[in-house]
Amino acid sequence: MTKSYATQNLAAYIFLIAGIIATLYLLFIFSNAVWNSQRKEKLYAEFYTDINRLEEENKKLSERYSFQKTDEYVDKYAKANLSKVNPGEKVIILQEAKEKDPFDFSGLTSKEIELEKLKIRPIREQWWAFFFET
Repeated sequence: MTKSYATQNLAAYIFLIAGIIATLYLLFIFSNAVWNSQRKEKLYAEFYTDINRLEEENKKLSERYSFQKTDEYVDKYAKANLSKVNPGEKVIILQEAKEKDPFDFSGLTSKEIELEKLKIRPIREQWWAFFFET
């Protein structure tokens, strides 16, 4: 009788250990499935943002391409970069005014040179010169 009780007790322990192992295995499988699901959702979200960004970029590029195919753009590009002119048009070239060098005193009298030098000085020095230098 003790032998069969020990055998039953051993069988109960083996069944209990097998149940614990099965439960741990199921928990592992479930947590792994949840983790994979969350990872896939994150990847899907990244893919959708990339798709939206690429669709916007594609839209902008197609609009730019369609504009560059127009005669207006071709004409503008030819005029700006290739120096082409349509028949009947005249080219007017405007030059920017050059800044005068503040230290160029050529062609000035000595009095004018002194006034120009005074203009270059900071305001406080100009006032000092006005009141105390004669």
